[in-house]
Amino acid sequence: MSGPARRRRVVGRVCIGLGVLAVLVGVLRMNARALGGPPQHTRDFSQRRTDRQVRSAVHEGFPEFLVCALGGFGLIVFGAYRSKSPS
Repeated sequence: MSGPARRRRVVGRVCIGLGVLAVLVGVLRMNARALGGPPQHTRDFSQRRTDRQVRSAVHEGFPEFLVCALGGFGLIVFGAYRSKSPS
């Protein structure tokens, strides 16, 4: 494999890795919004959030999730295209 083709493949793999990382960050941040962080008192149900509070927190965070997930998907597709060997 020659120099430019090798660099092209390395850049593609880096983009794929960054894309997977971006999607993972988006999913984990959405889960953090839905869960509301770790519980302080595991057996105390008086501090639980209502369904409406959870839904509103998730709905507020959806645009951020969408940007992270679509950006990550775009990086994955670009990296796959970039690392493809030219024919």
